[in-house]
Amino acid sequence: MTIRILLATDGRTRSDRAVEYAGALGRYLDAAVDICYVVDDRLLEAVEAPAAADSLTSELRTLGTTVVEEAAQMLDDLEVTTAVRQGIPHRVLLEEAESATLIVTGRSVDPADPTDQLANTDRILASADVPVLSVPVEGPMPPEGGFPSALVATDGSEYPERAMASVTDWLDGDATVHGLYVVDSAIYDLADAPRSIIGILRRGGEGALDDLATFLEEPPIRFRRHIRRGRVTQTLLEAIDELEPAVVCVGRRGRTGGNDPIVGSTTRMLLRQAPVAIIASP
Repeated sequence: MTIRILLATDGRTRSDRAVEYAGALGRYLDAAVDICYVVDDRLLEAVEAPAAADSLTSELRTLGTTVVEEAAQMLDDLEVTTAVRQGIPHRVLLEEAESATLIVTGRSVDPADPTDQLANTDRILASADVPVLSVPVEGPMPPEGGFPSALVATDGSEYPERAMASVTDWLDGDATVHGLYVVDSAIYDLADAPRSIIGILRRGGEGALDDLATFLEEPPIRFRRHIRRGRVTQTLLEAIDELEPAVVCVGRRGRTGGNDPIVGSTTRMLLRQAPVAIIASP
């Protein structure tokens, strides 16, 4: 079965790094890349005159054609398809992703913009059936081969393990995987929390890391354990700065996320602040 990477691009600077990552993974995995640009219907809503709306649609379609063709040129050594679609971006991309193994998108820093890709990433991740790799505009270049390292942020739920499962085939042969469990100070700082709660939480973390280590035994992957105390998002960001992983693996939801199609608060904060690529799995 052919591995297919769906690359969502809007032609802005943030998409360039996403193209580079899609290309690097495509070469390493011998995968096909489907490049998609979406003409956003929301940009047309404020245009009342039909002729003006038609003109703007034509301009946006022309821009989209240029964008996907330029991206295809960057990936001319791979099997590539291009498409320009029209609609609400995250809905169109979810439809396009039905045959995809992975979605790759750029990550911007302006969630106030309703057409911004970060907001679209949230919506895609909330409903996608495949992993989503989110690449920061100013993040590091993708590796030539597989990822040399990964950080798995685990809370004991199955979601981070799913993200790790997505990445194992993308690691190079000498890669190191860091498993990190954060003993959340927001829990044990409560006035009525028993003093024994830290030990209970730590044992839960040790169990979560044991499960992750077992998962990585075949094929054998170098694994490093980390248990730290603090606020979860801040502690994860500090670990990213210290360990410098090539990719961070998280679940779409945490242990308390339930089954609703939402993105967990920690994953959402990492998407907005982490300086490295993040892969999140459903």
